[in-house]
Amino acid sequence: MYSTRIKTSAKKVLQSIGEKNKDQAVREFREFSAHVDKAVKKGIFHSNTGARRKSRMQKKINALA
Repeated sequence: MYSTRIKTSAKKVLQSIGEKNKDQAVREFREFSAHVDKAVKKGIFHSNTGARRKSRMQKKINALA
């Protein structure tokens, strides 16, 4: 369930990035980040894996600037 939510929210972030809509991407990233953090807390992802996913997504958003 958490993995599905993470994948879906990641797709939304990437779609916003593809549309060059930074404001929307930032909003979607907050949701993505929350889902990743919950999955880490529940033990579905290792903490380093969660941090890596969030970091890579944030780098893509920052590249829009």
